[in-house]
Amino acid sequence: MKIIYKMTKAKNPKGLLEACALYLSSKYPFTGKDLMDFTSKITAGAWKPSPGSVYPLLERLKMRGLIYSVSSERYIITDSGKQELNNLVLQLKNIKGMIDAVLDNIKTDQTK
Repeated sequence: MKIIYKMTKAKNPKGLLEACALYLSSKYPFTGKDLMDFTSKITAGAWKPSPGSVYPLLERLKMRGLIYSVSSERYIITDSGKQELNNLVLQLKNIKGMIDAVLDNIKTDQTK
């Protein structure tokens, strides 16, 4: 994924870590470290979730039947997880649309 601009340090946006975990689990059996490295890479280091947020999330996803263990440390997505990933993508697109609308309005207002 291309980074268009340098990002500053960010907090964990709600639902984004779950979407990243489900996305990774749909590609290959991943570990918690893989998830931390993936988020850091795609955000150019602006966001690297801590083990304290990653591992409890993985347990919650497992308990909800969205991922399952293929080994003691690797996880893969379930059919329910695929549906949830699709739902999260739609929610995140809606949020992005709202953010874009606000930023466009601010930009337009600043040029007046």
